[in-house]
Amino acid sequence: MAHPKAPFPAAKQRPASVAGSSGSGSRKPGMRRGAEKVEIGTSHYTEREHNVEAAGSLTNSIRWGDFIVIECRMLDGSPVTVRGQHPQARRESHVRFVLKKMGWDTMSAVIAICSSMRACGVRVSPSQLSYAGVKDKNALTFQEVTLEGVKKEEVERSAGRLEHGLNMSNIEYCDEPIALGQLHGNLFHVVIRN
Repeated sequence: MAHPKAPFPAAKQRPASVAGSSGSGSRKPGMRRGAEKVEIGTSHYTEREHNVEAAGSLTNSIRWGDFIVIECRMLDGSPVTVRGQHPQARRESHVRFVLKKMGWDTMSAVIAICSSMRACGVRVSPSQLSYAGVKDKNALTFQEVTLEGVKKEEVERSAGRLEHGLNMSNIEYCDEPIALGQLHGNLFHVVIRN
């Protein structure tokens, strides 16, 4: 069951089984004294790096800033939250922007953008929007999106009409749409507690 204030659904948990007890001498090198070796489920995290082991819960008291996904550009690997080194657009056929979303799946966000554009008198269909990949609904996400056949000023005007949890920034012209899979990767920020 999810924590009442948690924005994410609860992860399915397997019962933890203790593989060793604290102070029993079964401690791995680098583990702090009193730590137990425990089998973990999808709601927990563990990492061992540089002889330091970190572990904690992913589902207790989760807040929106706890899981952030930032797309990285194919061109230079830079995160989309900073202005890219894109060449100056030669024509004004597409508008590129960074979509920040929280609590929205990608397709629902696309439909909300179309509604926002229509509210400004601009007819746009979801097929005019392109993005490199879908992002998690249960995260704060940043990704580049392109919109075909509209003016930059129309996108800027509609940005103020977006529903709660959606934001468009870094609005500029570009020469071609983003294609599915056209990203260097994703940068994840995950807060671990306990």
